[in-house]
Amino acid sequence: MAEMPQKAQGNELVARAKAILLEPTAEWAKIATETDKPKDLFLSYALPLAVISPLASFIGGQVFGLGAMGISINVGLASGLTSPWSASCCHW
Repeated sequence: MAEMPQKAQGNELVARAKAILLEPTAEWAKIATETDKPKDLFLSYALPLAVISPLASFIGGQVFGLGAMGISINVGLASGLTSPWSASCCHW
């Protein structure tokens, strides 16, 4: 896979995810012709998508805290960084 600027790579990632969801037949035909190595696909496509959930959980915990049934707990920065939600992104 050719190296491209980070912004272009991010736009390509979003476009690829959209195309797989909205036009799967055409996108899978295009994917079949690509010759990227599995490592490159994992690092440039799967890993950024996998990091979204733990990152969103960390940010949500810092901004809104954790809560249920009327009880709210504000999470500190150190606790947020070491919690299971945010730590899951570091176990690759």
